[in-house]
Amino acid sequence: MKNTLKQLLILVLLFSCANCTNVREPSYSAPEESSETASVSEQEAEDKIDYGSFTQEQLYQTIISELGAQRGELEKAGDNYLDLALETKDLAIIQRAIQFASLNSDLNALMQLTLLWSDVEPSNTQPHLMLSFQFLENGNYEQALSHMARVLDLGGDMDFTALSARTSRLEAEERELLIIGMRQLTREFKNEESIHIALVQLLAQNRQLQEALTEIQILTQTRELSPNIVMLHGQILQNMEDTSEAMRVLKSGIRKFKEDKSLRLTLARLLIQNDELVDARSQFQIIVDQNPEDWESLYSLALLDMELEKFDTAIPILEKLISVDERYDESQYYLGLIYERRNSLEKSIEHYRQVRIGTNNYLAA
Repeated sequence: MKNTLKQLLILVLLFSCANCTNVREPSYSAPEESSETASVSEQEAEDKIDYGSFTQEQLYQTIISELGAQRGELEKAGDNYLDLALETKDLAIIQRAIQFASLNSDLNALMQLTLLWSDVEPSNTQPHLMLSFQFLENGNYEQALSHMARVLDLGGDMDFTALSARTSRLEAEERELLIIGMRQLTREFKNEESIHIALVQLLAQNRQLQEALTEIQILTQTRELSPNIVMLHGQILQNMEDTSEAMRVLKSGIRKFKEDKSLRLTLARLLIQNDELVDARSQFQIIVDQNPEDWESLYSLALLDMELEKFDTAIPILEKLISVDERYDESQYYLGLIYERRNSLEKSIEHYRQVRIGTNNYLAA
């Protein structure tokens, strides 16, 4: 592609000049060219422009597409670039065409272009990563798994847990085919944790809870423990209605991962479901101590205080939320409710009036 960019720039400038406002030509005649000047001009005309690997028409279409895109004609530019990419198989053109296909939400073009990219640059993980998600969206899970595995083969990173987020509505038979594929991948990539976790998630979705529990127990014994593994282990036990064991697993995980908010939230919610409100409040208090500006956890703390009738601690929390304009209407409402229960009707009415029109009143839960 020697001199291609230079020639492209020249053509853009020429094209732009052609659209400039016309200026009236001078009335005088131009002087005659000398024989030397004429000779040079003839020689320049005979020299062909070097367009690199592109034809003149392809470069012209590129310029037209870019200028059209500047005028907002993105769909037309996308169509032109798709044709150019399929014709030239040039990597820069392919990647530019992908940008337009993404902007236009042209899924068919996006699929064609990423497949072309993977053929042109087979050692690049990016097109396989894109294809894996495109096939997931299309429901072609076999192809999605194939490209996910290819990403790993090429040394890239792939989070297989994204798979389960798209498979919850599958029929059990369809999901079983995916489970078979995932089992094969766990044998090929034994050290890839996300594959093992995705397999457990698929088994749980298929209500094969005992198999899911067996797989997660193998993970806990053979791999270094992680918050994701602990969380999944606890969720499976909850689904099996083994609440006490789920709590034990989560509490053990929290002792190891003290700073992990998601584990504490999961445990706190489970404790609330089990009517262990004091212990649940302790977990929310730790979360707030770790991050005083976690307003949602602070709000949960206030609700628990109200359930426990600890109004003296709930009031300053709700006032704090109001002062930072977080959960403003709910906090005003609950302050009104607290003062109503205390027979401080003037204060109760004052806070109820602060609840803005159209706001839902949230009952403590």
